[in-house]
Amino acid sequence: IPICLAAIPVYFRFLVKKELYNLPLLGWHLKGRGDIPIDRQKGHKARETLNKLSEFVKMGEPVLIFPEGTRSEDGNIQNFKRVSFMLATNSGAKIVPMAISGSYNIQKKGSILIHPSEVFINIGKPISVAEYSSISVNQNSLIEHIQKEVISLMHK
Repeated sequence: IPICLAAIPVYFRFLVKKELYNLPLLGWHLKGRGDIPIDRQKGHKARETLNKLSEFVKMGEPVLIFPEGTRSEDGNIQNFKRVSFMLATNSGAKIVPMAISGSYNIQKKGSILIHPSEVFINIGKPISVAEYSSISVNQNSLIEHIQKEVISLMHK
């Protein structure tokens, strides 16, 4: 989150797991920015959150979603969660793939130690979701397409 805030030159909202709101400093900052917490444990609450977020997207506000849902244990890209694509398919928004490499070396998951490291952010071209509907076959194709784009951006 801090890397994105420092490197992306436009205002955007984060969709973040609600647990981050409990962290001192970061949680206060996320609340103050108007970022959107999602309760991943309660499906009905998550749907309400996505509906609210969909309204922001329809008004033209960019939203940054981490499609893996959480950081990986080993720094490798995990499978993308279907729910992260529902917002784009429901609102008709374009998806801008982005890859962050090197951040795993700064702070491994579960550790409080922070180490200096070079970090790279590569941002791809916007992808229209117009040809993908909420039908699961097409949504799976969308997820696979975006995941391949993100992986290709990791190696640039």
